Amino acid sequence: MKKYPYLIKRFNNQRGAVAILVGIGIVLLLSLVALAIDVAYTWVTRNELQNISDASSLAAARKLGDIYGDLSNPLSDEQVAAIRQPAIDMGSANQAGGQGIVIDSSDILIGRWDAASKTFTEALSWTAPSLKPKAVKVIARRDSSTYGNGPITTFFAGIMGQPTKEVSAKAVANLSGVCIAKSPIPVGISDRWFEKPEDPEDPEDPEDPEPTSYCNKFIKLNPTNDPESCAGWNTYFTKPASADNLKDIIEKLTKLANGTGTFEIPEVQAGKDSLYFTGGTLGEAAFGKFLELFNAMKVLNDNVYDFDGNPDWWTTYVPVYDSSTLSNPCGSPGGSDPLLIVGFAMMTINSVATPPDKTIWGTVVCDKKLLERGGCVDFGVVGEIPGLVQ
Repeated sequence: MKKYPYLIKRFNNQRGAVAILVGIGIVLLLSLVALAIDVAYTWVTRNELQNISDASSLAAARKLGDIYGDLSNPLSDEQVAAIRQPAIDMGSANQAGGQGIVIDSSDILIGRWDAASKTFTEALSWTAPSLKPKAVKVIARRDSSTYGNGPITTFFAGIMGQPTKEVSAKAVANLSGVCIAKSPIPVGISDRWFEKPEDPEDPEDPEDPEPTSYCNKFIKLNPTNDPESCAGWNTYFTKPASADNLKDIIEKLTKLANGTGTFEIPEVQAGKDSLYFTGGTLGEAAFGKFLELFNAMKVLNDNVYDFDGNPDWWTTYVPVYDSSTLSNPCGSPGGSDPLLIVGFAMMTINSVATPPDKTIWGTVVCDKKLLERGGCVDFGVVGEIPGLVQ
């Protein structure tokens, strides 16, 4: 090797270069490892915040459902505080990044969810019962907000000038339409009626102002063959949907209301079950049986078949059927094929005119009673149990 000293010098130079490259590689590797640790920690914390915002929005929306029927317009300070409190409690009871989360009241928004546009709008007041707030949006934070959570502290990113990281998550929980119900009246409403802008004349008060939505709007149930009606009579799952079968069902329902019968009202699931409709006008015998049914049901006030405290009215829920296959959207739905049930509405029967008129009027109400199950199209009656929509 002494004969080639220039080779020794060249080898030593290469060894020094390799050492530099190894050193740079180690630094890069450690930087990547440090970045991976900080990214993973941020991801875990964000997931924890998401779980907190999900649970908090559900808790607040459930409280909204509990007091939904008693909401003042606009919401009172006490009602707003009552809705927000479960979300605040849920945050403080859980941790994100090793710390309990303070959810500020400004991050708990009460309003409405638009399923079509997938947008939330804050609303503490409304112009129509159908526009009452039914959703709660909650934001859970680890950031530099003034109420104390603070951003998360990074492990290694501080070396690169980022010692903290701000993280947040949001969720929206919504009260949606009832999916399953038993209707003690064999009638249904067209889903297109809920889109009609006009208001049929109130038979009891023609000067009654026109509602700004389908809530409290009068609908004629009999006869069902004129422009004021978007309804039809059904025989549940029994076919054919004949006048005799309808009269028999009404008679059984009357005995059930009087406590002298054991008729089992079919449970109907929206989006799955279809009912057979007769349409048209109740015949003389069927109308007489319905008048008996009305007189028996209206005095119950039992929150089972009659959901009001008025002995002159009968309030219950009715199925809403899909009328997309009908040529006349508000005409008679009678036919050989059953019609799909897409949801449920709550209706008050408040006028039954005896023969020769034989007219039956009802109004759709939107905040009379909440059932237990939600998740379907909202036709004015919603389930108490909310679901996450964002």
